[in-house]
Amino acid sequence: MKPIWKRSLSALAAALVLGASGLAASAQIPEAAVSQVYSAVWNDATQISPEGEYTQAKQAIYEGLLQHQEQINVAGMGLTSSNALDVYVSVLKNHPELFAPKASISWSYNPSTGAVLSIIPQYYYTAEEVPAMQVEIDAVVEQMQSLTQGMSDYDTLLTIHDWLAERMTYDYDVASSSDLTSGRTAYDALVRHQGVCEAYDYGFRLLANELGFETGYAKTQDHIWSMVKLDGEWYHVDVTHDDPSIGDGSGSSYLVPGCVLHTYFLVSDAGVQDANHGSGSYEATNTATSTRFDGENPLSSTWDGVAVWNGGVYLADDGTLYTGDVSGSLTSVDTGLLYVSSAAAYPDGTSGLLLTGYQSPAESEGLYRFSQDGLEKLADLSAGEYFNDPQVMVWCSYAAENPDGTIAVTVSSTLQPEFQTTVVTLPASEPEPEPCRHPNLVWEIAAAPTAESNGILQGVCPDCQQEFTKVLLYGDLNLDGGMDVLDVMTLAQTVVGSAQLPEELSGDYNGDSRVDVLDVMTLVQMALPN
Repeated sequence: MKPIWKRSLSALAAALVLGASGLAASAQIPEAAVSQVYSAVWNDATQISPEGEYTQAKQAIYEGLLQHQEQINVAGMGLTSSNALDVYVSVLKNHPELFAPKASISWSYNPSTGAVLSIIPQYYYTAEEVPAMQVEIDAVVEQMQSLTQGMSDYDTLLTIHDWLAERMTYDYDVASSSDLTSGRTAYDALVRHQGVCEAYDYGFRLLANELGFETGYAKTQDHIWSMVKLDGEWYHVDVTHDDPSIGDGSGSSYLVPGCVLHTYFLVSDAGVQDANHGSGSYEATNTATSTRFDGENPLSSTWDGVAVWNGGVYLADDGTLYTGDVSGSLTSVDTGLLYVSSAAAYPDGTSGLLLTGYQSPAESEGLYRFSQDGLEKLADLSAGEYFNDPQVMVWCSYAAENPDGTIAVTVSSTLQPEFQTTVVTLPASEPEPEPCRHPNLVWEIAAAPTAESNGILQGVCPDCQQEFTKVLLYGDLNLDGGMDVLDVMTLAQTVVGSAQLPEELSGDYNGDSRVDVLDVMTLVQMALPN
């Protein structure tokens, strides 16, 4: 598996401090001419630079971009005006974590030989802006790591695919612009949730890389999409064309926010030989010959993304909620609903599922919470504040946490003549209460100890009503679970009349039917035998 390039925030900040000013003082660049600015706005503007070629230059470019350098020394590394842009863009595309640089550079070169001496990159964001943005990306990565913990590799990739497709909106303004504007990076996909195909691709591959997968990409003239290695085989994943929010470009009836297709999830080379991928020359970092997931599968007939609850994957299909192995066999789940039209997960992945559907034919569709506690109706989706139509038919839904902690559930419906969307806002989850430390716990003697056997203590915490039981040792007079000098002091105070033992405990340890100083001496020998 390829090494996964990861950066801690501290390392990134240090790199920015050290490198933002440009080249290290020791790097000497011969006097040179500077080229015009070249940009790769369209995917066919460059060709993939194969792995193994210009490795020194690629490493220098990667490290320079990581440090946000204004000029990157590549002298003597084999770059010329004919390959510099190809090599540079290949670095960007192989490292989706690099969200600050544009696919736009000029370079200095030796006028005599034509050799490129340094790369002069352009950036979307300043060195000062990057660390805070990295924190936002890291938070999404951590959320996905938590959400997919314990999942199979297939379900993990499916969760990444559906998470992106549900949240992303295709940005037609960026797509129609001949300038390199934001909307083309992993940050746009993971944080802004808006961008073009590059953002979809980078977002998917960054998350997949961070979760341990090897990834690549494929491209034609006006499109780029992801590739991923699963069980030793390469597959195509095109989240862009699996997101119905891309519509037909008109912004009208085809837009279906929150819905997900699975037409291009883990397909072979043959699976992307269609109109969505056929414009211009085709290039790919890898070959995908496996047809294991081509054709019909449990995902083919649903527009709803998978929902994750306590590490399990759930899918609503044809009125039924299913769970299990999506790539193999699924098991139906008894939810208490007659018809389940969609399933969404609470953002924390542990608070249950958000289902749309109805309990009887006479009911309109509603939003429900399904958890270990059963089924709870949260909203009537036919009501005026939502779709205002008793015939509403829900297609898909997903949930996201708002900055104030409330949960926004986006629901899409087929109210003809076009799709419509509403948002149900749920209150913030109640914070987990602090665990009770039982400061007022009171113990009672359930069975007194003897010289031959221990007794039993029972207690109830009046604050949380939790019950406790523990062993009562012979000689434990203060009921603290041990026998030590404190018990000797308790018995001594009893002998002089300043304390009183519980009536279940006699204090007669020498067996003379009296409690006196001899019993104190006996207890000393019991508690402190050495």
